[in-house]
Amino acid sequence: REFAAITEKDIWEEARDRLQIAADSESNNRKRAKDSIMFREGDQWDHGTATTASEDEPELTINLTDALVRRVENNIRQQRPRGKCHPVGDGADVEIAEVLNGIGRHVETRSEASVAYDTAATSALDGGWGYFRLIAEYVDRKSFQKDLRILPIRNIFTVFMDPAAIMPSGSDQNWNIISTKMPRQEYKRRYPRAENRDWTDLSRDDLVLEWEDKESVRLAEYFRLREKADRLYMIRGQGGEEFTRYQSELPRGIDGKVLSIDQMQALLADRGLTIEGERDSSRMQVEWFRLNGRKVVEREQLPGIYIPVFRVEGNVKDIDGRIIRR
Repeated sequence: REFAAITEKDIWEEARDRLQIAADSESNNRKRAKDSIMFREGDQWDHGTATTASEDEPELTINLTDALVRRVENNIRQQRPRGKCHPVGDGADVEIAEVLNGIGRHVETRSEASVAYDTAATSALDGGWGYFRLIAEYVDRKSFQKDLRILPIRNIFTVFMDPAAIMPSGSDQNWNIISTKMPRQEYKRRYPRAENRDWTDLSRDDLVLEWEDKESVRLAEYFRLREKADRLYMIRGQGGEEFTRYQSELPRGIDGKVLSIDQMQALLADRGLTIEGERDSSRMQVEWFRLNGRKVVEREQLPGIYIPVFRVEGNVKDIDGRIIRR
């Protein structure tokens, strides 16, 4: 209920403002990345300079860059990284870790994850950074069972990651927007019942025009982390094992209300458990929204505490707070 109560207007405006923050922060890097990508493709002459001599002389491009970068790509393909689960922490078990590693290998195999990893690495070599993502999808059209899939992101300029994320993988990001623009005629054909299928030139400021204009409509996936205050309890079992639970995860009364500490202790005592300590804490919730040029059309709460969009970095320098990627 709390998630459903978040208004569409608040979400849309928050996503709009954050898209602008990411675009302003990365504008210089994006321009440099496009120039670098085109340079590798062989566009290496300065077309803005033309003299009488240059008009008469042939211009030859011997593209050494592509061959040198391809060497690095091939080395990455031969030593491709892979995730691994290690049994460390409360309740860790070697056998369970092996099961999780098997699940991870299954996900990578069915996803052809090597394509996603290679695409992200190539983007990082060319422009300075790349991305891939993790989604949960139905196994087939007639199934209710979902499975994980790792997907490549070929166009790095469709991703707007939280500029405050400093970890190479972006694991500390608080929000992320994956956005593309679709021609209005195509949008109207695909979504004939959408409220904004037709253009109306009313009360349009520059920020709104970034999302919708006469020619195109922006479609976006908006991820964000929301921190929720919660009470954390340390619980001990009869064998001395310890584990923690948030108050929101503990059983509730018949009326659905949170139990008092005395009621909770009595309930746990029946199961041979005791509360050893408690403190104020918080838990993270990943929220996902699908937006068009005007409103939120879909929303979902995702499991886990990380936004499932991963960055692969090239060379990064922080000079007086300005991030330079190459």
